[in-house]
Amino acid sequence: MREENLATKNCVALIEDDQEMCKSIQAMMESIGLKTVTFHEGHSFLSYTSLDEFGCLIIDLRLPDISGLTVVEKAAELQSYCPPAIMITGYADVPTAVSAIRGGMIDFLEKPFVPQDLIDQVQNTLQIDAKNRQIHQVGARINLGLSKLTTRERQVLRSLLACKSNKEISSDLDLSSKTIASHRANILAKCQAESLLELAGSIQSCGIEV
Repeated sequence: MREENLATKNCVALIEDDQEMCKSIQAMMESIGLKTVTFHEGHSFLSYTSLDEFGCLIIDLRLPDISGLTVVEKAAELQSYCPPAIMITGYADVPTAVSAIRGGMIDFLEKPFVPQDLIDQVQNTLQIDAKNRQIHQVGARINLGLSKLTTRERQVLRSLLACKSNKEISSDLDLSSKTIASHRANILAKCQAESLLELAGSIQSCGIEV
């Protein structure tokens, strides 16, 4: 099934307490046609209604209330989807950079950074966000379909994903070939997939457990 194309978001969330830095980054984003919504504390960002409008987060590592890393971690817990983030700081070190990347950061920039480096990274991040949203959309559809499967249909799906033949599935589950074909059709319909190959690919790419 072809998913709806998701337009690249043109809004960036900036979580930074330095007023001058905010003005500078906002000017950079405006130069490439991006809107910027600024937050001066981590909690004010986390209390924002929805992160869906943002295609990229730019976060200072050291905020007045909580760390930038904590902001990203909590945002991922509170929202069904959290856009990728770029961490900026005047106190960069290798361990923190590694932690940031493992935490889902796309890049780690030390202040003062070259403006074009941030612009390039933001544009790259927006493309990554669009791809992530596509995967998120597919995953939501597949998970909804899987939740509708009967116990027997789920057993048949697991066997099909294990590349077992109809004869093997028939022997394992004591089902006729006609019944297996019926279950297969129901599985594809519920998951809105046009083929088993498409469904298997979506399950693998989204990291879904059946």
